[in-house]
Amino acid sequence: MTTAVAHATRGRLDRAWTSNPAGALLAVVSVPLIGWLILCSWKRRPIGFRTVGGPLLGLLLTIVVVGAAFWLMRILGGPVYQAPTGAAPVPGPVQFAPETRKEGL
Repeated sequence: MTTAVAHATRGRLDRAWTSNPAGALLAVVSVPLIGWLILCSWKRRPIGFRTVGGPLLGLLLTIVVVGAAFWLMRILGGPVYQAPTGAAPVPGPVQFAPETRKEGL
């Protein structure tokens, strides 16, 4: 999720969405949410809602459901972001050849 937020702060919403859709939604929604919370604290009452807890709980539930749905799709083998053709291979764990044992040393 932190990767998605980092991409979103740089304006790369496409990369944010491919890394983690729930994190991308959280990053996009947090900007107006912060403004709304500041306005609510300044007016000393929730703006547009009865309580502050209702919209925040709805937002939290939405992010959890979206995150769980996309992780479930990834685990079950759904569509995954593929690197463009011609891209350099991603380095993985290196496996060394077993060392031959030298007798008498």
